[in-house]
Amino acid sequence: MFITRVVMSLAILSGASAFAKDVVPNEKLGKLQVDAPDVSKLDPKFDLSSYGMTFKVEDKTTNLKLGKESLVTAGEGCLTVQYSNYYQASQCGIKIADKKLTKIKLAALKPSWDSQQVIVDVGPQPVINFSTTDAQYTLSAQADPKDTGFQVLLIPPMSVTMTLRHENTGDLYQQVESLSAGDTKGVTFKVPELRGSLQLEFIDGAPAFTDDVETNNSISVVYRLKDVGAGYSNGPTDLYNKPAGRNEGSSGSYGEPVSFFKLNATGESKTIRAFPLAAGKGYYDLVVNEVVVRTTVTAKQSVRIPIATMNIHNYSSNLPGTFKIFVDYTDQQNFEPYLVPKNYGTPARLEEAKPFPTERSFFFPILHRLRFDFYIKDSLGKETLQDQQEVDLSHEGNNLFKA
Repeated sequence: MFITRVVMSLAILSGASAFAKDVVPNEKLGKLQVDAPDVSKLDPKFDLSSYGMTFKVEDKTTNLKLGKESLVTAGEGCLTVQYSNYYQASQCGIKIADKKLTKIKLAALKPSWDSQQVIVDVGPQPVINFSTTDAQYTLSAQADPKDTGFQVLLIPPMSVTMTLRHENTGDLYQQVESLSAGDTKGVTFKVPELRGSLQLEFIDGAPAFTDDVETNNSISVVYRLKDVGAGYSNGPTDLYNKPAGRNEGSSGSYGEPVSFFKLNATGESKTIRAFPLAAGKGYYDLVVNEVVVRTTVTAKQSVRIPIATMNIHNYSSNLPGTFKIFVDYTDQQNFEPYLVPKNYGTPARLEEAKPFPTERSFFFPILHRLRFDFYIKDSLGKETLQDQQEVDLSHEGNNLFKA
């Protein structure tokens, strides 16, 4: 009797196992396919290996491939496309239905521009930003205007705003292009002339004396954020070792140039192009041998700045000597010693210039009166003052003279 009961119990347990079921919930999934138009006419070398796409619903992200169906979480989400480090774009509000296929067709934009219309010699160099104002869309890209074009933008259909801007100039120009699904557009960013210019005119031409002319003269147009403190150089640090043309400076924290255009001491006139500055975003100065001419750059306008060439000869007897330079900065017959940088700090401190030998050439802007004190060394080796000559550079005239 006991054995029978055990067998019956085993039979009951064995039969109960037949009723166990695996419960597997069904995830709501749909399919998403993103297709691209043919961009070969815009750029035959467009490299899809650097192109990436994802679709995100809440915290679930799926990687996608162009032209391929992908299982994605059903719901409302965002498609994000990215091309290497060049640009990123997104389209949100895309609704994926359970067990259904959703197709999206991208659009392509190939922008180009005339780099000669947007590059400058000094001051802030604006960049070209790409963005959109469309709701539920984003676009982030930035181009160097010194290039002549940009990568193909293979993005969701949207309106694309191209903006020429810099934080210190503000938005200078905008152009909007609308893209529909499947569009392939090559567009030119048509920036009008928005720069101003400084016409640096060396009214007396080339220097008569070339000995030490480069080391004795410093000529530059600088962009600075604020004024330099008293006793410090207005020009770029170590200008003599910089190449002619545009150079980048430093942060500008102490008034030193953020950028500058160096001119060699050849007496050759030059046009300097720059963009107007936003209010409170700095100044443009012409600095010629520590004499500063502050200028305002206005779009499509030119400012002429005359610069004199001072050729300092030997005495009329052809005897060589030395001379010192004095500048009437206040225009009230208050001549102060000519100052030069004494070190290569940032910014450099100024000190009174030592006497120069005659037969040297200097440049000064038409702005202040100058005085030249001439000396000859006597038999005891003492420098004695022989002559003083004033030159009025507050107006243009013939500045060539002999002592």
